[in-house]
Amino acid sequence: MELITQPCQTLSRACGEVGGSQLGGGTEPGGERDVLPFDAAEFDTVICTFGLCAIPDIDAAIAEMIRVLRPEGKLILVDHIPSSNRIVRGIQRLLETVTAPLAAEHFMRRPLDKIRATGLEIERVERFNLGIVERLTARKH
Repeated sequence: MELITQPCQTLSRACGEVGGSQLGGGTEPGGERDVLPFDAAEFDTVICTFGLCAIPDIDAAIAEMIRVLRPEGKLILVDHIPSSNRIVRGIQRLLETVTAPLAAEHFMRRPLDKIRATGLEIERVERFNLGIVERLTARKH
């Protein structure tokens, strides 16, 4: 195992571009969807926390995360999901009728289903806080 004592160039570039609000600002040559400003297979790990609940095209966002992930790379997602408690789930559904149109905030999405459909290997899934938060780890092959 190699101990890295200084930030690598890729990480420094990633932090600079994200900090400069370029994340999601680029488009493919056809201009059809937002793309991350990184080359394919550039990262060992991609982490997205509470982001997919506010991204309009969740499928495109997941595809971009997978695109920039190296083979054997790890995808870690933490996001709001429908509660495992029926009463809380009803409250989430009601809240989403307001939050989705006003702030694009979705509580009823289930990223796990989307990740399974991509063929990534699901390594771990955990639910927290009345089942309204899910953390999952998947690996690209």
